[in-house]
Parts: sequence; C-alpha cells; structure tokens
Amino acid sequence: MGLFRSTIAGLCLLTLLALPGFAAPKVEPIVAGTAAPDFALPGIDGKVHKLADYASADVLAILFTCNHCPSAQAVEKRVIEMVESYKDQSFQLVAISPNSPAAIRINELGYSVYGDTLEDMKHHAKQRGFNFPFLYDGDTQQVSKAYGALATPHIFIFDKQRILQYNGRIDDSKYADESLIKSHDGSAAIRETRPG
Repeated sequence: MGLFRSTIAGLCLLTLLALPGFAAPKVEPIVAGTAAPDFALPGIDGKVHKLADYASADVLAILFTCNHCPSAQAVEKRVIEMVESYKDQSFQLVAISPNSPAAIRINELGYSVYGDTLEDMKHHAKQRGFNFPFLYDGDTQQVSKAYGALATPHIFIFDKQRILQYNGRIDDSKYADESLIKSHDGSAAIRETRPG
C-alpha cells in the first residue's frame, strides 16, 4: 500500500491506497494528552533519526510535509522563520515526508521540480534552505500512520515529556502571501507549550 495526496481546494490530503480486495486502514490523528509515537527514520543528512535524539528540547514539533504539495511549499518560508525565531528557546522542529514516490500522480508533478524520493528531498531542502531535519517515511508510512497525519502540512507539538499539546495547521493560510494570515496557530501552540 502506498500513500498519495490529492489536491482538493488547495489542500494536499494524505490518503492510504487500498489494493483490490483490501480496505485502506482508517487513520486518525493522535489527540492532546497522547505520548509521541517513537520513530527511527532516515534523514537527508544520511543519518537515522530517532525521537530520543531530540530529548533535550523543551518543545518538539513534528511536521508532516513533502516536496511537491503547493500548500506545503507555501508554508516552507514560515516554517524556516519559525525555527529561526525559537532557536534559542529549547525548541526543535523535525519534518517528515509521508509520501510514497510511487504513488504520485503525473498531474501532481506540475507543482514542483522534485518528486518525493529521499534523494529528491535532499535537493529540495537544499534549494529551499531548510534549517531543520527532514526525514523520509515514504516506504512504509508507519510513522505517519502512527501520528495520524491527514494532510501536508500537518504539525504536532509536544511538551518536554513528549505529550501532545496541539495538532493541526501551522496557520490559517494555504498561500505563500503572509499578509493573508489572520491566525498563527502553530506559533501560539509553541508559546503555550514552552515551560514557565
């Protein structure tokens, strides 16, 4: 089974593909109060990243995103700025791509120069100037399913004990134009989750 997105009203929804004769498993986002599911995923830096690698951060954000979703691309600059603004406040953001490269439809490739392979992720992150780890979950989507990621981008914010405090959107705009943003949901959740 693979994972693919369909762009509906500008959102990149994650959908599990069902093989003939098999129903796609239902995926639900974890809820506030849930412990962060563990993971061990390859990153664009050539290393395997684990949840425990980020134990020192008071606030951990797990962002499900990908290379070619226009909604995910629209928030990339804001995510980079978010990481920069909280860099001295014991905050860590880790991005995970849930997409199977084999499940991309040809008409979706018009949104990006790159596909969703790990190699493509390396090029995309370098071109966009990512300042956070970018991990690949496209082969099995096990981590994405465990968190219940429904769309790209989808952010999960955890406290020091890695208990979920927020899951949802980064902000209320799916466009790159920051003047359209009325609610900075992700940043507000980070501020509320920080100790003290």
